[in-house]
Amino acid sequence: MRQKRIIGRLGDVNFPEYDGGLVYRTPYGVELEYVDWYSDDENLAAVGSYDVPEPHKWRNEWWAKDIKGIASSTGETVEELEAQLDSKDPVKRAAAIYYSVRGYTNLDSDELQLSRKEVMKRYARSGPRRKRQG
Repeated sequence: MRQKRIIGRLGDVNFPEYDGGLVYRTPYGVELEYVDWYSDDENLAAVGSYDVPEPHKWRNEWWAKDIKGIASSTGETVEELEAQLDSKDPVKRAAAIYYSVRGYTNLDSDELQLSRKEVMKRYARSGPRRKRQG
C-alpha cells in the first residue's frame, strides 16, 4: 500500500508558488499539507501539516471551542462552517480547515521553514498531470 496518495489540491493550480496545499489519503486517515509564503520574504515559506478529523470528530479538536470566532473571522455562519467540517468529502473538510481554521489560528506549531528552491523541489511531482503528445 502506498504511504500517501493525493486526493485533492487547495488554492491555485500551482499552489507551491501562490499558497495552498495538498490533501492526502494516508494509512492513518486524511492529511492536509500546506504552503504559506511569508509576505515580508518571498523566498521563505512555512510548510505545515494537519490531520483532518473525520466528520463530527472536529468537535474534539483544540480549536473547536472557538468555532464562533472562526466562522465570524471568515464571514461564514457557524452552521455553514459546521456543515463543511461535517462533510463526508475529506477534501471539503480539509478546505474548511485550510481556509477558515488556519486563517484564525496556527494549526502546526512545528512548521518547516523552507526556501523557494526547497519548496519547488518538495512539490515537483505534485503538479497537474499533462497528457503525453503523440
